[in-house]
Amino acid sequence: MKRKADIFILAVLFILLMFTTGCWDYREISEEIIVAGAAFDYDEKNDCLVVTAEITLPKSSEKGSTFNSKIYTSKGKSVIDAVNKLTSKAGHKLLWSHSKVIILSEELIESENLFIGIMDWVKRDLETRDYVWMLLSKEKTAGEIFLKADPQTESIISYYLDHVFLTVKSNETYMKVPYWEFMYSLQSEDFYAVLPTVTLEESDKGAIPLVNGTEIISRNKAICWLDGNQTKTLLLIMDKLRDATFIVEQTHNEKRQTVSLRILGSKTRIKPILGEKGLVMEVRVQMEASVSEIDGSKDIFKKENIKELEKEAERMITGEIKELVNLLKEKYKVDAVRFGDKVENKYPKLWKQMKNDWGNEFEKISSDIQVKLEITASDQSMKITKAGR
Repeated sequence: MKRKADIFILAVLFILLMFTTGCWDYREISEEIIVAGAAFDYDEKNDCLVVTAEITLPKSSEKGSTFNSKIYTSKGKSVIDAVNKLTSKAGHKLLWSHSKVIILSEELIESENLFIGIMDWVKRDLETRDYVWMLLSKEKTAGEIFLKADPQTESIISYYLDHVFLTVKSNETYMKVPYWEFMYSLQSEDFYAVLPTVTLEESDKGAIPLVNGTEIISRNKAICWLDGNQTKTLLLIMDKLRDATFIVEQTHNEKRQTVSLRILGSKTRIKPILGEKGLVMEVRVQMEASVSEIDGSKDIFKKENIKELEKEAERMITGEIKELVNLLKEKYKVDAVRFGDKVENKYPKLWKQMKNDWGNEFEKISSDIQVKLEITASDQSMKITKAGR
């Protein structure tokens, strides 16, 4: 009898579960306003924080319910102060748990107390999520990304930026940095981190938010900006490059020809070697590529021409790696390529001696860079496109 009662109770519970599936916080979402994203600036004149939030609002139409956004701005002496004022302006409690992006300005980062306050607020607030995307605005303020942008393909700017990080397969000109990764880097011994940068690109129909390039942040200062091509090289060194394109220039019959190589796969190994002349970083890059575009008439698919193209690509990429490493060593003394991690793993005792002055030690390190590239395929066709017959 008891067994039948237990079975009956389980059956009832199962039926109830079937009717209560769905979004667990449906009531919360329906009664509160979702903050899709936020930008943080420092108002130097008034010595306060400026928060610009993109809030999603439901919109009814003949085709059904959709969402659009409205921008609210508030100021405060702290994050909590500014957020509370933002809530008062909106007239509803703000739901931060579905936020997609946080955009910072350079001035905000250099205002140490406010910068730390924002990072701490995201960590401690029960609603904000640690996988929200972090960006740095290269415009005058972070807020104008929301105030001036018109993505055209998406009515909500924060969702547009979220799609850039989630759905765009080739991300060779920027890095994907969620909050937790940014905080982990800031709390490391060398106290530096990277952020993808966003600007506004003017078009006939409005300003489009463009994610391109990388800002290197040391302590509370933005010290070095890498453009899209330099970011691609940095990703390659860090073994994070996926589905990128390299353009190789050649000369044929005294005419310039360019060949686009699409990277099918790459592997980078970095190994510190301690010898008589000191520490040398051995960088070995292996790449597989296909020919995706040819701007010229030279038949590059002959065996000897393929080999020549491979060598030219190897020289070009090796040069770009050397140029970036030297820039980081000599001008900025910042180890964005994470050589220090490799030294610590292989030579922990040596690392203890060097880590407190790693910026200067990093500058002294030599690099032995070798790139091996193999062209294994061509996209669609092995024929050269020519004008006329």
